Amino acid sequence: MHRLLVVEDEKNIRETLVDLLEAQGYEALSAADGEMGSIKAVRYKPDLILCDVNMPKMNGFELLEVLNNCMTEEEVPLFIFLTARVEAQDMRRGMDLGADDYVIKPFNSIELLKIIDAKLIKRKQLIDRAVHKERDRISGELHDSAQQLLVAAQLGLSSLLDKISILDDNDQITFKTSLELLKETTNDIRGISHDIVKQPLSDEDLEKKIADIIKPIQNSSPIDFKLNYSLTNKLSSDKELGLLRMIQECINNIIKHAEATEVAISLKEDNKNVQLSILDNGIGFDMKKVKEGFGIKNLQKRAQSFDGKVDIDSIISKGTNIRISLPSVLE
Repeated sequence: MHRLLVVEDEKNIRETLVDLLEAQGYEALSAADGEMGSIKAVRYKPDLILCDVNMPKMNGFELLEVLNNCMTEEEVPLFIFLTARVEAQDMRRGMDLGADDYVIKPFNSIELLKIIDAKLIKRKQLIDRAVHKERDRISGELHDSAQQLLVAAQLGLSSLLDKISILDDNDQITFKTSLELLKETTNDIRGISHDIVKQPLSDEDLEKKIADIIKPIQNSSPIDFKLNYSLTNKLSSDKELGLLRMIQECINNIIKHAEATEVAISLKEDNKNVQLSILDNGIGFDMKKVKEGFGIKNLQKRAQSFDGKVDIDSIISKGTNIRISLPSVLE
């Protein structure tokens, strides 16, 4: 669901626009002046802003300038000015600031919705192309740089295998274990670089995307997966991708370390939050010893990027429960 922000000081116009957008399935926020509009834009990061030019406290041009200064280029929303008149210098100023269009009051509702829809579609196409390009770049760097260095290190250590007899037994075990870990890491990076390229940018629902992650693992391992999916609202694409990455990371850790035979994945909404739970019946671990482990830090970092949090309960020989909570709607 796209999130739009209406910044308009005339109450009737503001409320009419909000009703119009909500009737079309958009999530609509509103602000009565540019100052409040800037606060809501930074906090809620709408996909598009409909903004009056002449307003108290902060006019539309000043609002767009503020957003350009405090947000990254990718974060600045699409921006459509609403104005009773357009003079050449005003239009030039707005376009210089990055405005996407001007709509003259009084506006035709159908035409306005067409403009909004066209802008959002174009934005999505540009983002999709940028994401594809970035995936290709990352995949190439992993394959051509990191993987080659790891292979070179692996070959170098392998060439010393016939000479490790001079080491004592413990050092030989350490050497061989390190070599195996290096091989495993090389294979992981190879798999990641391939997955980045082949992962589609699709409009499939999140439940199917999760099922697509689980299915090949269930078919090739003794782990029995159960998925309980009860989300009713569509999440933003970046939040969906973030959840998928966290699920993948948890499953990879379970496969490598947990020795589990059952994994239950639950995804639901509760008190305006998305609640993800991943429960396994594996060997568990000592929370004190791995509390600051890289895997946990990485999960926490991903969750925090969406203002979420991670809670983990693990009991030796009884399994682990990872709970991730992300805000799904506005508070």
